[in-house]
Amino acid sequence: MVYLILLLICLLICLLLIKFAGITFNGLPVLMYHKVVESGNADNLTITTRELERQFKYLIRKKYTPIFLSDLLGQLYDQQQLPAKPVLLTFDDGYRNNFTCLYPLLQKYGLKANIFVVTGFIESSADQLYPKNEFLHLDDIRDMSNELIQFGLHSYDHKSYNDLTISEIEEDIRKCRKQLDMFNIPYQPCLAYTYGAFPKKDTKKLHQMYRTMQANGIRCAFRIGNRVNKLPVKDKFLIQRIDVRGDESFSRFKLMLMTGKKIFLK
Repeated sequence: MVYLILLLICLLICLLLIKFAGITFNGLPVLMYHKVVESGNADNLTITTRELERQFKYLIRKKYTPIFLSDLLGQLYDQQQLPAKPVLLTFDDGYRNNFTCLYPLLQKYGLKANIFVVTGFIESSADQLYPKNEFLHLDDIRDMSNELIQFGLHSYDHKSYNDLTISEIEEDIRKCRKQLDMFNIPYQPCLAYTYGAFPKKDTKKLHQMYRTMQANGIRCAFRIGNRVNKLPVKDKFLIQRIDVRGDESFSRFKLMLMTGKKIFLK
């Protein structure tokens, strides 16, 4: 009986820690999405507008404040204050449904989001891997308000930085920036690693990559990690994101918003 009572007490403490983790530890959840669809099957990369709207309503109800990449840079480099309960909404790859399905929801609720674009896919035609109109058109990007959307880098052609040499990483960043400048697309000097991959087991290459990114104007970078970031963020080039999957439950979303998928903050 005593053990049962102790177990219940421990469970209650754990639930309270989970409930207040984001506030208690002054955390920044960075949510990672990909495709957004009006209807059809949800999966690990695809969320429906109905479920995304449900999540947006929850963020509003719980008084989270979506922020831009530029807001985070202001905090990282100029010690600017972030709003209470900040959250960073990020969408990878630059799918066209980010314009047709996501953007109307942002307009409806006045929320800010950030799209990490694969710059070589902008205005891309159909090929063996992707159908026509899979990715954002230039006109789509120009039609989205900079009061609701900011853009960051997600490589030129979706190659993993874990597999590239340092010189190839440098060339990739240069091609990204050149493409965005050519299209006259405003962007933040922030990069999300494709596949969340980086040379974490090769310390020498990792630090070379950091120096290369800094030398080429990249001011922060994002991995996956699935943890809520403790503020202030210590490692500007390994900011953690939480993988939001369309086939996971709403209860799961509420939990990981506060704790990440790996309960403890890092």
